[in-house]
Amino acid sequence: MAEPPPLYKPEMLEPKVRLSFLQRCYKEPWVPIGCLTTVAVLSVGFGAFIGGNKKLAQTMMRARVAAQGLTILSMTVASGALVTGAAGGDS
Repeated sequence: MAEPPPLYKPEMLEPKVRLSFLQRCYKEPWVPIGCLTTVAVLSVGFGAFIGGNKKLAQTMMRARVAAQGLTILSMTVASGALVTGAAGGDS
């Protein structure tokens, strides 16, 4: 016979701790670093495009794509770590 459900859920009684923006950046530093790198490369690329340096502009746009890819990868790894950490804490 199946076990009856618990009378209470601990997550309903204990409030969850919400991290501030700076605390989250300290906990997961690669996401803000990736975002700032993407913005910096994009700015340099636009400056080169406006200045007429097409070769540098093209190189910076390729670097922007790489920076965005690494940022998305770091977001995926960080969220995966949070999910596995939350799942590991339950058992």
